[in-house]
Amino acid sequence: MFWGLSSVGRAPRWLRGGGEFDPRRLHHTKDIHMTNVFHKIFEASQHDKKSLTQKALKLAEECGEVAQAMLSYTKAPACAYKGKTKDHVIEECCDCIITAASIIHQVEDGNVDEAAMEAVILAKLKKWVEKSTK
Repeated sequence: MFWGLSSVGRAPRWLRGGGEFDPRRLHHTKDIHMTNVFHKIFEASQHDKKSLTQKALKLAEECGEVAQAMLSYTKAPACAYKGKTKDHVIEECCDCIITAASIIHQVEDGNVDEAAMEAVILAKLKKWVEKSTK
């Protein structure tokens, strides 16, 4: 699975320096291969002392932070004062991805078959696209 870089709009701080782009296209890059990203997450997960239950609760906490950022970003009543931006929403979503990957690492006892995981993600993505385009 490859990620792409786009220069449409202002690049968030975590994406700056991505290179030269045609502003209306998504550019695929081999430098940001999700398998490599997950591998780095799995390596870092080896040092996390949380139990599986604690990681699941941490994921719920991170999802709550996505909700909080989204409520502020969309200026929901009584939430706009927090001043969250789309960068905050993206950052909190990334925290969820990292935490979920750490759970996968622990469930697999540190022996994650990254190719199999990629296949599951692609199958889920295909199903999501099929449902979304009906």
